[in-house]
Amino acid sequence: MPSLDRLRLSLLCRRHFAALAFTLGIIGTSCVATAADYIKGVTYFGKSWPVAFWNSDQRESDADFKQIRGDGFNTLILVVPWGEFQPGLSPVRFNDAAYARLGKLCQNAKSNGLDVMLRVSYLWDFQPNVQMPNHERSNALLANDKLLPAWRLYLQRIAQATSNCASTSFISWEDFWPIIQWVATKHSPEDAANVAKLVGFDSWVRKSNARDFLANNAALAKKLGAYPIPSRDDPSFRLMFQWFDEQLSMRLLPELAHQVGSASIEARIDDDPIYENGKVREWYSHKQTYQVNSSSLLMSYWAPAMGAENHGQLDPASKVLERFIHMQKKVRTSSKNQIFIEQFLFTDNTPSAKQNAQIAPEQIRTFLKDVTDPMLQFTSGYALWGARDYDADMLFNSSFALGSEGWTLTPGASLRRAAGGHEIRLRQGAGINQKQPAIRCHFCATAKSTTLRLRARGPGEISAMYASSTRTHRLKTGDQTVIMEFPVIANDTELTIKSELGDISLTDVKLYDFTQRFGVRDANGSPGPYLTDIQALNRRLTTASASNSSTPK
Repeated sequence: MPSLDRLRLSLLCRRHFAALAFTLGIIGTSCVATAADYIKGVTYFGKSWPVAFWNSDQRESDADFKQIRGDGFNTLILVVPWGEFQPGLSPVRFNDAAYARLGKLCQNAKSNGLDVMLRVSYLWDFQPNVQMPNHERSNALLANDKLLPAWRLYLQRIAQATSNCASTSFISWEDFWPIIQWVATKHSPEDAANVAKLVGFDSWVRKSNARDFLANNAALAKKLGAYPIPSRDDPSFRLMFQWFDEQLSMRLLPELAHQVGSASIEARIDDDPIYENGKVREWYSHKQTYQVNSSSLLMSYWAPAMGAENHGQLDPASKVLERFIHMQKKVRTSSKNQIFIEQFLFTDNTPSAKQNAQIAPEQIRTFLKDVTDPMLQFTSGYALWGARDYDADMLFNSSFALGSEGWTLTPGASLRRAAGGHEIRLRQGAGINQKQPAIRCHFCATAKSTTLRLRARGPGEISAMYASSTRTHRLKTGDQTVIMEFPVIANDTELTIKSELGDISLTDVKLYDFTQRFGVRDANGSPGPYLTDIQALNRRLTTASASNSSTPK
């Protein structure tokens, strides 16, 4: 059977079995294996990044998918932010263009021989006029059932748009973790009680078997009208983790499965410290979320820092491999599901990860070779979080793929079709503007400067104003790339670009203060230092999977 036909048969088998397994309560069973069964995936952002992908230029997706297949991958993961796809909650208001783009991309990926998985309720987006944006919305969904009707409609539309091309959908603990960060902050007893009522902890804990907590806090609950959120440095805070796990695995995951069929969860694999008297008393495991009845897969993640002391050290491949194996064994002891590491972060330059253990650069190639057998032994697949490097662009609709949506055009500015997409034409004195809420600046705390990069065509002169600073640039005739540097600002601001001289065209406007680098391919798709190593890893995984599937059982 041709390899593409084997892949499609395997995908069909996985999808329909998962739905049946959920109905019958079967866990961890799979269809007959083929060479395509081992999942080798990427989370796809095109030339954008996850927060701005759905309003970016996606015209090169077909070529991207062919490149992804050529690199040895068989699976594509798409993040689907709730806010961008359903900006309105009451009344419900859909972003029809986003659903249309989702359906088109999903079908295109399938036509290129790629399975498609969807991470739904992704936390971040820059969509204007979103009701309860970002963590405000995720917190509310986790806290009570008021938003469930709207969430169901969001999921139903996703299922309709991808019914013939997506095999699995999943939620991630990461997209709901802000509620834990919020309740873990210092609160007065009165505020802690109010928060407990607001997020539903009070009603949950009253029905729980936490007898000691209920008895010890009964008088306080009577006084305050609710059982307060335990302090983060109190051993009882483990109840908050338990509450969190139950909301994900017992409320949201079954609802997702009911709407889409095959549904899983990216579980929190990291254990969390439980404190007493300022010291770590024990570690809380989120293993309650490791059992998934609605899919054969449990979604996971991995980075070299997991299980390490993490003081910024560079470790040899052998030491990191030991930790990799330990983490997979840890998960397997508490799950009957097949492990899919859908975020395989073998390198990470995120500023917040500065103190995390990393693989010594000269040892990365060795690690990517030696991890083959443990991957095959303990997991059913892996995916790169980014197949390409990306700039953390703070602009909405930066390439004008959605026309002028999100931008304010002054008189003399107009949207025009151009070879390869859209551009803005600025007559002398005209300009464009976009407001920049502070929440868009994800890396302000560590960035040293903000970069504005755009493509322009002159001749003439343009100016850009951002963060109360103005820069100008003289343009020559023809297409050119313009780069300007600005201060970092953590407050609400705006970006204004204006033609000071001549009639000017511009597109692909990027405003960023951080570039995520993975080392596989750069933002334009050119080879990175580890591309050949990833390609070789995929070949080994495919060959071994094919050999295993042909071995008599």
